[in-house]
Amino acid sequence: MSPTTTDDRISTSEHPGRRHSHSNGNGNGKVNGRSQVSPPLPFISTRVSKNIGDVAIMERFARILADQYHAEHNPEGIINLGVAENALMYRELTEFINKTLTVDNFTCTYGSGPTGGAALRTALSGLFNTRFRPFTTVTPSQIVVSAGVTTLLESLAWTLADPEDGILVGRPFYSAFPNDFYARARVHTVAVGFHGSDPFAESCVGYYERALQEWNGRPLVPGKVRALVVVNPHNPLGECYSPEALKEIMRFCHRERIHFVCDEIYALSAYDNPRAEKSFTSALSIDTHGIIDPALVHVLYGMSKDFSANGFRLGAFVSQSNPSVLQGLGSISHFGWPSGLAEAAWTAILSDAAFLDSWITTNSQRLGENYTRATAILDSHGIKYHCKGNAALFLWLDLSPFLPAGYADAVTAERELARRLLEAGVFIAGGDEFRAETPGCFRVVFSMPWDWVQEGLNRVLAVCGVL
Repeated sequence: MSPTTTDDRISTSEHPGRRHSHSNGNGNGKVNGRSQVSPPLPFISTRVSKNIGDVAIMERFARILADQYHAEHNPEGIINLGVAENALMYRELTEFINKTLTVDNFTCTYGSGPTGGAALRTALSGLFNTRFRPFTTVTPSQIVVSAGVTTLLESLAWTLADPEDGILVGRPFYSAFPNDFYARARVHTVAVGFHGSDPFAESCVGYYERALQEWNGRPLVPGKVRALVVVNPHNPLGECYSPEALKEIMRFCHRERIHFVCDEIYALSAYDNPRAEKSFTSALSIDTHGIIDPALVHVLYGMSKDFSANGFRLGAFVSQSNPSVLQGLGSISHFGWPSGLAEAAWTAILSDAAFLDSWITTNSQRLGENYTRATAILDSHGIKYHCKGNAALFLWLDLSPFLPAGYADAVTAERELARRLLEAGVFIAGGDEFRAETPGCFRVVFSMPWDWVQEGLNRVLAVCGVL
């Protein structure tokens, strides 16, 4: 059974496009004069039926999209602070593309193939070599480009593991990991709890070790742990891993002969926070000699977050010492063939050094301004939050003191608080979606126009009864 579904029943609703036979009023029809029972449609595979989740999730998003907040035209609409998008740089992005991007005949073709064009992979290698400070120079041949990091995550699960194998991920974690790994590859997310310990400390390795031993030690159950995924900077905490912690996790992966995958999609979305203790360190920058077999080290990156371009759907995978993994991704890359137009746009951005410098600086400033203003509001009303973040687009709030009473457990109470917040016109993602260990946490995205963030936080405070 999929760990991400809540209902594994096959739908028996009739497909609106089905071809009807003449009805005799009892559900049967006649074909060539003989009665036949009309089976329920649509027919779907048992495999895909396990991917069909709670329809309430889709209904919630449909409601948010249909009633979006606008200060003038829909001031009572829903403020979406639950989806990780960076709206602070849309003007710069659209102006640059509209002014700079040119489309030629080559852009309209299949390009250089499904693993990304030479121009973009060359531009990406330049970005990694200048911004990520790799210990060993990244070359274009070590990069695979696909239609988003989501596609790469699924492809990696398919490439690194077999059905029923597992991938270790520390809690709380990006809510889509379970579906990305399981929906088609049938690889499980093995959630690792830290029981109040610091998940960014070197000592966190003990918890990964215990989770691996428990998963691999299950009697008569197929599947072994094949990889460990770290998101750095972290989603949803916004904190960065120290070089020492990354090395310790790498040593663990080497001992267990499992892959170390570092998702660095928020690498360039850093900002100033005096309470933060660490800045971003790329896994590419670590000298792996004596720490881990470099064939086990891989890095993910994407255009969505750092470049305000969720809709462009471009992701990059880097593996410097494992051509087999690169070939494995290449063998299924046509399922995630990147768009030529999106490639051209990202190539243009990365190839303009002056624009890129300005972009990174401006984005950092705006993220920092919104972080400072948002935390000032929270501080003034006594709302606690994870205060060591200095990268990514969100805050991790502790709303546990405001969970409604009278519910069977704290997780149910958290879901009720999320429902009340949505009724009040603000959507933020509850900790249950991120497999948080402590109920009552919520992720709030602050990379929206400030009036949205301010009004959204005011609505949260009002529901919590502290405004």
